Amino acid sequence: MNIVLDINKKSYCRVSKEFLKRIISKTIKLSSCDFQGLKTANVSIALVSENESRKINKKCRQISKSTDILSFSNYKNTKTIKGDSNKNIFLGELIICCEYIKKSVKINRNSFKKEMTYAVSHGTLHLLGFHHGEGMFNIQDKVTNSLT
Repeated sequence: MNIVLDINKKSYCRVSKEFLKRIISKTIKLSSCDFQGLKTANVSIALVSENESRKINKKCRQISKSTDILSFSNYKNTKTIKGDSNKNIFLGELIICCEYIKKSVKINRNSFKKEMTYAVSHGTLHLLGFHHGEGMFNIQDKVTNSLT
């Protein structure tokens, strides 16, 4: 599967497009949603401030707090993605708050790379239709451990 990213930098964040692609690609492969190169998956990424993250979280989830990542999927689940006959698909949008992730680095005593990988993998799984649970968290852990 080819991954195409459209990144909108509304806030400064030191993370490369190639690294984000690797996280998303690895997550898709481990999720059993790999299309063996038959599709191109487009993902929109917005890098936002904590204030912007809080505003979006409040508007969309009625939670007045910033968060590391928000996901807005274009599909209900993996089955609907696989059933889409288009070669070019838009999985959805990931809204990433690097400031929040930097705080998680200090709290969890992890590297920025590890926290970013975990968050982006988490968001990608939501784009694929996954819900919180052991299966989802196991995939996140595998992706994080393999890339960091």
